[in-house]
Amino acid sequence: MRQAAEAKMGFYPVANEALGILCRAFRVEGETAILDPCAGEGAAIKFLGETLGIPQERTYAIELAENRAQTLAENLLAAKRLAPCSFMSSHVSPNSFGLAWVNPPFQDEIGGGKRVEYSFLTRATQLLVRGGVMAFLMPGRAMNYDVQRFFMQHFENTARMPLPDEWRKYDEVILVGTRRADPVEYEGEFRERDLDDPGVTWTIPPAHGPRTFAKTGPTPAELERLLTKSPLARVFDAPREKAIGRPPLPLGKGHLALLLASGQLNGVVPSEPPHVVRGSSRKEEYISETKCEENEKTGAVTTTVVKREKVVLVVRTVDCSGEILTLEGA
Repeated sequence: MRQAAEAKMGFYPVANEALGILCRAFRVEGETAILDPCAGEGAAIKFLGETLGIPQERTYAIELAENRAQTLAENLLAAKRLAPCSFMSSHVSPNSFGLAWVNPPFQDEIGGGKRVEYSFLTRATQLLVRGGVMAFLMPGRAMNYDVQRFFMQHFENTARMPLPDEWRKYDEVILVGTRRADPVEYEGEFRERDLDDPGVTWTIPPAHGPRTFAKTGPTPAELERLLTKSPLARVFDAPREKAIGRPPLPLGKGHLALLLASGQLNGVVPSEPPHVVRGSSRKEEYISETKCEENEKTGAVTTTVVKREKVVLVVRTVDCSGEILTLEGA
């Protein structure tokens, strides 16, 4: 993800004008509850609730970013809020909402191999009552087979509606459908519709709201702060360098060769004038023996070449003059 997108945590709000057009196709039936699991500053879910006549007391919002949580609280004073909170680290009762407005982060899932949009879609679907309406926003270019198959299997009366050009900065499309009573084995195509003429209306059914709406885990930012205060943070400290002990007796030539080959003798060597030395070793292949044998019956000559490996020690030194000397020996 680009730095600008990372700063936004992949969140891109939709224009209220586009939501106003979408709301023309919605009909509210009875007392219901609505959910926004990636609410940002609360502008979208607030607009939907006011336009559809759903009171804030029946509005539920979740937002991960700490810098948007305060504004969310100010915009939705009477709503039920979890902020800052990750949608994936919350406990929300299933089959609780008549409408889910889902505008998830536009990004790849870290370590999961899928898109974040797909994870939000699958989890938010469980929170809708049967017959509940899903309004799902995502970039059209990021829509893959998993998203399309899941949506068509779990929703009916579906439509895929691109946002009008003046509000379509990131190739956004809105997927809308009614949750099926039971998923079906169906792999079809979305009906492409215009936002101002979807060709179908959706009825938002009654919903009692969740009995449980709670945060169950820290956000990444909270976890980072907790980790800095935890004694477990020491596992991230760099290990201390161990000093190389001095031998009790002067080193012989063989000892020096082993130290050079192992890379332990690597640095400034006290001398007059001082110099820097670095030792390394590598293996080289060489021909140690060649045999020729003649077959008495056929007269054919077979040549056998025996190859072996030898260790070559390479020592490079540099003195105060800057002259580099390379020494090699088997």
